[in-house]
Amino acid sequence: IVRTGAGAHTITLSDKWQGLLMVSHCITSTASADDYEMMVVEDAVAVSKTLKIAIFKGGTAADLQTTDKLLLEIVVSKTIQEPAGL
Repeated sequence: IVRTGAGAHTITLSDKWQGLLMVSHCITSTASADDYEMMVVEDAVAVSKTLKIAIFKGGTAADLQTTDKLLLEIVVSKTIQEPAGL
């Protein structure tokens, strides 16, 4: 994970995948984790093995504090065809 700006990060996966199915996150904070939001802003897992995320606090791009933690669950697909139910 590389920080590319205030609240902006690029995640590089070890392999290319046909598609991104889901990203789930949890932010742990000793202060006010409820104020943080995270969103995927670019999905390029099939082209460059990357996805870009943005973190916001109170609606403004923000970095996590050094004691905060971002936990991610990334679900990708090996095939072009989406699983049933998606």
